[in-house]
Amino acid sequence: MHLLKFLLKTHWLITMPLFFFSGLSLQGQSADMPRPSPKASVSQTIGVTEIAIHYSRPSARGRKVFGALIPFNKVWRTGANEATTISFQHDAKFCGQDIQAGTYSLFTIPGEEKWTIILNQEAHQFGAYNYNSKLDVLRAELESTSSPFMEMFTIQFSAVSINSGSIQLQWENTTVNIPISLNTDELTVQAFETAMDEITEFWYTYSAAAHYYYQQKGNAEKAIEYLDKAIALEAPNPSPWMLKSQILAKQGQFEAAIEVAKQALKVSQTNEEFHFEVEENQEKIKKWQALMKQK
Repeated sequence: MHLLKFLLKTHWLITMPLFFFSGLSLQGQSADMPRPSPKASVSQTIGVTEIAIHYSRPSARGRKVFGALIPFNKVWRTGANEATTISFQHDAKFCGQDIQAGTYSLFTIPGEEKWTIILNQEAHQFGAYNYNSKLDVLRAELESTSSPFMEMFTIQFSAVSINSGSIQLQWENTTVNIPISLNTDELTVQAFETAMDEITEFWYTYSAAAHYYYQQKGNAEKAIEYLDKAIALEAPNPSPWMLKSQILAKQGQFEAAIEVAKQALKVSQTNEEFHFEVEENQEKIKKWQALMKQK
């Protein structure tokens, strides 16, 4: 009995410092805790421009949101916790106004029928407590619309095309659509020109530029100029020859198109991965030969 008491006493004396130091260790660490309004991110590429939004998602939880939880006519962080941020990879038009590439905080002033949309140059701040209107780079007024009930505040992209899109702010029964537009054609041409100035020995850059000029801009002359440069670099892929043959055939130059297609066929036959290209070139050569006979 005395031995048992001794062991228990000794065990307590030994373990007490462990619990003590363990508690100190925990106090010195930062533990992740679940947030009532969890963090969220959404991004969208429009043309060649990525737009990324980071925000937190509060929930209604049976409460009246706009006009109560979120007062009308007061600056709102457009989410919860940290202020919402939005990043633009390239210059863009936001609510029809020019905005430079960069990261901004996105504030709003909800109203019963219209909202004020604000981009502020102080990107990282908590809530709207230190919001400074002197740092606004953009303000715009947009109408809100009624929509099906949304429990959690949600930001998403919609109506995305090569040059434009819309950012939807949705919560409770309210939606606000923020229009975005970009000059994708200008940005793409600039990117190609920069790439070709810096990396002139890479065939793919010329080939990609040629496809863009022909398919998006309808500029066959410029496309062939770049295709010839890709071909001169002995591209290991039949793509440059195939596009050039198609352009020539569309121009009615069937004999020249057939010769280029034969070169594309030769490149295709050097790699088993191009068996579909082999068949496609063979079919086009037969088609163009038949059209030549009809002339």
